[in-house]
Amino acid sequence: MALHSLMSDIELARRLEADERLGLEDCMRAAQQRQPHVGAACLAVADGLALFCGEGSPLSRTLGLGMGRPIEPGHLRQVHEFYAERGSPAQFDLCPLADQSLWEAAAREGYHIKEFENVWVRPLGDPVQLEREARGVRVIESGPQDAGLWADVVDRGFNEGSTPALMAERIGLILPYAASTRCFLAYIGETPAGGGALSVHGSTAALFSAATLPEFRRSGVQTALLAARLAAAAAGGCDLAQVHTMPGSPSQRNVERFGFRLAYTKCAMWRSTSAQEADLAA
Repeated sequence: MALHSLMSDIELARRLEADERLGLEDCMRAAQQRQPHVGAACLAVADGLALFCGEGSPLSRTLGLGMGRPIEPGHLRQVHEFYAERGSPAQFDLCPLADQSLWEAAAREGYHIKEFENVWVRPLGDPVQLEREARGVRVIESGPQDAGLWADVVDRGFNEGSTPALMAERIGLILPYAASTRCFLAYIGETPAGGGALSVHGSTAALFSAATLPEFRRSGVQTALLAARLAAAAAGGCDLAQVHTMPGSPSQRNVERFGFRLAYTKCAMWRSTSAQEADLAA
């Protein structure tokens, strides 16, 4: 597959959204096994899936709505009742190529935009031109035995060097055990400098959870992590990679340098717990 032949259409969006859903399902199952006290669960709603992996977890959201058929009255109500029963705000991803009925339901049910997220794609038949071992950065794949180290490095990278144990509990100690996920650590010398993850479903690879410790920023860590994960995905038979970034972020600049192209921008739609509780009490 070549970049010029890749079309940002509904078929591509369905593929990307479906693969992301499968990856989050794997994370939910890992949470059920590793952290049963969290109460991880899921609910099929229309053509989507609502997932809960703990209050405040970025994994607690709904994907796939409206990608295959229109949303009917009551579908979003199922979503926010599912989260309200767990004391968590309802959230779903709104793909711009989803059926128009989803937009209308979101407005009717009191959802609003929480944030935007860019979805980038890159065919893996195109060669990676940048050096894998950028500025002496060494990337190795880490297994479940290194889950604690990986979680600590990535969490501190995301949180400017602090160690938020709650976030590690929510995500960092789940991902290394998810069936489809491979975790990577970047070293400068003998010191861990950053980490990232790769999830594969079918022939699509998703690159995510990449972070660099503050003291190692601008040292080529993200370049090395991107190249290593793309190489691993290509070696595993994938023909397409996707990655999500916040608009205008340093991560966006990194993936554009690696030849990723914007497929679409989607919205995280959010509904407050107070609105959900009022519905349940009515």
